[in-house]
Amino acid sequence: MKKKKLATYLAAIVSLCIVIFAITMNNNEAYATTKGKVNVNSLNVRTGAGTNHSILTSNSSKVRLNSGTDVTILSEKSGWYHISFKFNKVTLKGYVLKKYVTVATTSNTNSTSTTASSVSTKFKIPAKTREALKVRTGAGTNHSQLSVSGKYVKLSAKHNVTILNEKMVGSVKWYYVSFTYDKKTRYGWICGDYVQLTLNSTVNAYVRTNTYKIRKAQGTSAAYLKVSGKVVTLKKNASVRILKEQHKNNKRWYYVSFTYNKKTYNGYIDASDVYFKTTVTATATKAPTKAPTKAPTKAPTVAPTKAPTATPTQKPSNSTTNGESFVISDADFEKMLKSEGFPEDYKVLLRKIHKEHPTWRFEAMNTGLDWKVCIEKQTSTKGKNVVQKSTPQWISRMTSAFDYVNDKAVVCDYPNWVTTSVEAVEYYMDPRNFLTSTGVFQFELLSYDSKTQTKAICQAMVKGTPLDATFTYTSDSGKKITMSYVDAFIDAAEYSKVSPVHLIARCKQEILTTSNGKLVFSNSATGKLKGYEGYYNFFNIGASDSASGNAVAKGLQYAKTGSSSAAKNQRMFIPWNNPYKAIMGGAKFIGEGYIEVGQDTLFLQKFNVSSYSTHNHQYMTNVQAPTSEASKTYKGYNDIGNLNIPMVFKIPVYKSGTLPTKVSTYPDSLGTYYKSSFNNYVSDLQIVNTTNNAVIMSATTTGANKFYPANTAQTFTINGVGTIKVNPIAAHSKATVTLTAKFNSGTAKTITAGSNYTLQVGTTVFTTKVKAVNGDTRTYTTTVIRTK
Repeated sequence: MKKKKLATYLAAIVSLCIVIFAITMNNNEAYATTKGKVNVNSLNVRTGAGTNHSILTSNSSKVRLNSGTDVTILSEKSGWYHISFKFNKVTLKGYVLKKYVTVATTSNTNSTSTTASSVSTKFKIPAKTREALKVRTGAGTNHSQLSVSGKYVKLSAKHNVTILNEKMVGSVKWYYVSFTYDKKTRYGWICGDYVQLTLNSTVNAYVRTNTYKIRKAQGTSAAYLKVSGKVVTLKKNASVRILKEQHKNNKRWYYVSFTYNKKTYNGYIDASDVYFKTTVTATATKAPTKAPTKAPTKAPTVAPTKAPTATPTQKPSNSTTNGESFVISDADFEKMLKSEGFPEDYKVLLRKIHKEHPTWRFEAMNTGLDWKVCIEKQTSTKGKNVVQKSTPQWISRMTSAFDYVNDKAVVCDYPNWVTTSVEAVEYYMDPRNFLTSTGVFQFELLSYDSKTQTKAICQAMVKGTPLDATFTYTSDSGKKITMSYVDAFIDAAEYSKVSPVHLIARCKQEILTTSNGKLVFSNSATGKLKGYEGYYNFFNIGASDSASGNAVAKGLQYAKTGSSSAAKNQRMFIPWNNPYKAIMGGAKFIGEGYIEVGQDTLFLQKFNVSSYSTHNHQYMTNVQAPTSEASKTYKGYNDIGNLNIPMVFKIPVYKSGTLPTKVSTYPDSLGTYYKSSFNNYVSDLQIVNTTNNAVIMSATTTGANKFYPANTAQTFTINGVGTIKVNPIAAHSKATVTLTAKFNSGTAKTITAGSNYTLQVGTTVFTTKVKAVNGDTRTYTTTVIRTK
C-alpha cells in the first residue's frame, strides 16, 4: 500500500542483501534459485532465450506477465532468465529478458546457490511475535510472502525476532526483522500490530506526530497527564524512553519516560505515534547512493513530459517489454496482425487505429467459440443481459422476460432494468463495432502498470465528480485519516494489481447517479442507507439484480458480512465500514476474482468468452457497461494528453466462419419491425353462456375451464349449453384478431368475436389468429366438446 501521509523515517538505511549466484561454465549459464518481480507491464514470456523464439501460450492465449508478478528465477543465459511463475492459477516455465525482472533483496531461500548478507546497523531491538504471523518481502500486504523451499514462512506465537528497521504504511507500522527459521537467519517484514518488544532494558524512541498529548494510562479514554494544571504535550521528534509495552482493546501502548520543563515524567503514548531512530553507520553508506540515483533517473523516462521529448527513439525502445520499438512501424504492425491471426475485417479497422496511435499493440484472443452459440448462451436466460426500459428493439421477446398478457417487459432490476433483446446482444458482442480509438478500451488489459496508469490520469478521470474530493475515516486502530479518493484508488491498485484507471471507471459506472441535475453518490457509497449505516460498497459487489429494488441492500449486506470464507474476508478487508476499506477490498475482489483468472478486460467481465467458467461468472449485467466504461477510460487518458503511451488490447476472435459477414447493426436502425409492437398474444379468451350471461371459460375462472394465455392449444368440455359467445381479447390494443369455427370435420368459417354462436353436440374447434402491429402472428386453437 502507498503512504497516506508524511512520516519521519529512520536515519539509518540498512545495507542491501546481496544475492550471490553459483556460476557453472556449462553453456555460459548461471544457475540459481531465487525470487524476483516483473518490473514492466505485458512482458512476453518466450519458449527459449531469445526473441527468435515464439511467445509461450496457455489455453490458446499468449502468456504476458504484468508488473509486480512474482517469479522464481531458475537460471540465466545470455541476458535472459529462465523462470517459473503462476499464470491464471497454473504454474508455467519460460524465458524473459533479464532487465525486466528485479531480483528480490530481502528474502533468503534455502537454496545452496544463494546467500544473503546480514544487516549491519546499530538499530537492533529484541521482540516476540504475539500470534502466528506472515512474513513479507516488503512493507505492506501488497508484497508477496517470504518463502523458503517453496513454503511460505509463518512465525509462530512468541517467536523471537530482532527489529532492524521500520516503516509506516498508511496508519500501520511494519518492522524489518531478522529471525531464525529452518536453522538459518532470515530477513523480512512483519506487521507491527502483532509484535511485542522484549524490554530487557529501556529503548529510545521519538514522537512521530505534532503536539502529542501524553495520557495517564493506556487507552484513548484515559485522562491526559497534567503538570501545574496544564496537559503535557510533546512536540514532534521529542525523545522518550520506552519502559514497558501494554495492550488494551487490541491497541498497543508504551509506558514511557521523558523530559518536560527540565523534569522527568512518565506516561502513556500510542505505539503508532512513536518511531525508533538509529545512528548511521559506515556500512550503510552504499545504500543512500544507490537508491536515490536509481529512482530519479528511472521515473522521468516513463513520465509523459520527458520520455517522448528527450529521447524519442532510444528511450521509448527501452521501456517496452519485448525489446522492440516504442513506436510500431507500419511494416512491423502488418507482421503483428498476421502473426496474431486477426480476421481481415478486424485488420481493416485496426489499421485505422494504428495510424492514430502507433504505440498501441493488439493481441488476438482466439476463443475457439462459435458465435451463434455465444449469442444463444447470453440470451437464453432472463436477466443475464439487461438494459433500461427502452424501445422494443432493445427488449427481449422471451416469454420469461416479457409479460405479454399485460404488454410489458418483466423488470429484472428495480426500477426499470429489463432483459436485452438478441439484436442488442449481437451488437455489443461483435468486436468489430468497437474497434475505434474510443471503443477499443473495453479490450484494454486491466492489470496495474504504474508507468502508464498514473495519478494524473486518475485525477483527470474523477474531475467534476464526487470522487474529486477527500474523505476522512477512522482506521481500525482508532486513528482519523484524511485522504483523497484518487490516492485510495492508487493504493487499491498497488494492493490488488488492478489498473486504477479501470477501478475509477468501474466505480463511476456503479455508484454515481444524477439527482437534480448533479452527480452524487448512490446509496451504495453514502454509508447512510437505513439498516446499513456506516457500510460502503464502491463497486456494487454482491448487489445482484432485484425486481423488488433491494440490490443495493444486498451489496451492503456483503460489505457487512462478506463471504463464508474468513480468509477471503480478511484479504478483502471485510467489513467495509469505511470508504478506504471498501475501495481496497473491492479492488482485491475484482483482481482476485476476475483479472487473475483471465477475465482481464471489460469485455470479458461482461461477455465471458474466456476458458474460465465460459459464458458464466460475469461481473455485470448491463449490456452497455463495457462500452460506457471504455469511453470513461479513454477520456481519462485523453484529458491529460496521454493516449500515445504503450498499451495492450486483447480482442476476442470467434471460431472461423461463425461470425456473420455483415457487422451486427445497432438496434435503432433495424427497421419498422422493431419500431412497433411485436405483441401477438391474447390476454383472455372468454366463452359466455348467452342464456344467463355466465362465464363458462376465461383466464379468471378456476378449475378445468381456466384459459391460459401462454397456451396456444387447450381443450374444454361444455354440457347442456346451446348458444355461446366466443370473445378473444388481444393483449395489445392495436393488434388485430380473426376468429373461425369448425364443427367436427366440416369447413372452418369466420365468425364475429363476441356474437352468438350455436354450439352443437360434438367437437367444435375455434381458431384465433392474432396479428401484432409489426406483422407477427400467433395462433390459438381452442377445442370445445359438447357431450349433450
